[in-house]
Amino acid sequence: MRAHVAAKSVGIPLAVGCRLVLTDVPPLLVYPADRAAYARLCRLLTLGKRRAPKGECHLSLVDLVEHQAGLLCIVDDAEPTPHSPGRIEMLRTLCEVFNDDRLSLAVAHTCSGDDRERIDRAAAVGGALGIPLVATNRVVYHEPGRRALQDVVTCIRHGCTLDAAGFRLDANAERHLKPPGEMARLFADRPGAIARTVEIAERATAFSLDQLRYQYPSESCPRGMDPTAYLAQLAAEGAATRYPEGVPDLTRKALDYELALIAELGYEPYFLTCYDIVRFACSRGILCQGRGGVYAR
Repeated sequence: MRAHVAAKSVGIPLAVGCRLVLTDVPPLLVYPADRAAYARLCRLLTLGKRRAPKGECHLSLVDLVEHQAGLLCIVDDAEPTPHSPGRIEMLRTLCEVFNDDRLSLAVAHTCSGDDRERIDRAAAVGGALGIPLVATNRVVYHEPGRRALQDVVTCIRHGCTLDAAGFRLDANAERHLKPPGEMARLFADRPGAIARTVEIAERATAFSLDQLRYQYPSESCPRGMDPTAYLAQLAAEGAATRYPEGVPDLTRKALDYELALIAELGYEPYFLTCYDIVRFACSRGILCQGRGGVYAR
């Protein structure tokens, strides 16, 4: 959300997505192309986090297949031997899943000495399977000076010191945001990869977090009552219990104002949920604290 707000403040469209590290395929970058796909991605991440220890997310290709509709997918793999049988079979499977031009194969210039050979191999595999290349830079910081901080973060992740990190650290500071001209120069012999990057960005930014609205799960109400009427009834009963000799005018006005505001925002189900939790806790002698003006009768 902070990225969304910051992007809006400077007029940059934000492509919402995430990097999935699955148990049985290389890392994938996925971007929802519409609101429904964003909801499926959220459910997918929730599934992975619920079945894993805190701070981890356990997902497989089967899980992704069940939630893939509307997701743009990029294979983000730095595997130097893309011709291995297992990798080819994995890519074929992904082609079958994302068979409507939603699959791409990431390539990047890392200045590691084998860029040309590695990208040529990826292009050969992509050409054979019909997977377009997409130019990336495997970015982890915005400018080269942040490389030192990235090294520290890497050491924290691996639980080691900078002196002991060795090849776990990047060999250079190339994983920063590069201007369009520099990316065009790097991929001068693969202009289609640059074009694919622009295309994916345009498709991904068709979804915006601005499309999200407050949607709280519905709450059960007595027959013939909607959440607004039920909450108003509970509030009136609670006020009568709290003030057996009559509800003061000031309190009644405050209640009317609060209920009108809740109705305007559509928050009644939330308050009914809080009411149920507090009522249950009180019935079992469980110490609890309600939210705002929510009290059990």
